[in-house]
Amino acid sequence: MNLVALNGNIATDIELRQAGDTVVTNINLAVKDDFKRDTTHFIRVEAWAKTAELLNQYCSKGSKIGVTGSLKVDKFQDKEGNNREVTKINANRLEFLDSKGSNQSQGANPQGGKTSGSQTAANKTESNPFSNSDNSVDVSEDQLPF
Repeated sequence: MNLVALNGNIATDIELRQAGDTVVTNINLAVKDDFKRDTTHFIRVEAWAKTAELLNQYCSKGSKIGVTGSLKVDKFQDKEGNNREVTKINANRLEFLDSKGSNQSQGANPQGGKTSGSQTAANKTESNPFSNSDNSVDVSEDQLPF
């Protein structure tokens, strides 16, 4: 089984690129190390089609997200003819983990934190997806396990 699940903050700007009939985006996800609390890993994440569009629409640099997908290794030759490998996560599911109001200028997840590529267009165009929600949780950073 090839399954990867990560939580972290987007460390790069999100830019959609056209790839044939679909779109793709690549971001770096800053993921804190569970064992070395002062260490952060930057993991390359690639998203395609609807997943890439949702990422671009609802997130920005600094947004906290959860990603599930598969590990992918791209092999290529650089300009000097050297063989190179890039390991990345091919995202197939996103969870928007920002708290209410923390990313309102970019929008947020209208489905309470869980999203996949099958989200409807009507849900994506809400101006304030949290307008009907009053369920807030008061948790400080030091209470979180990650």
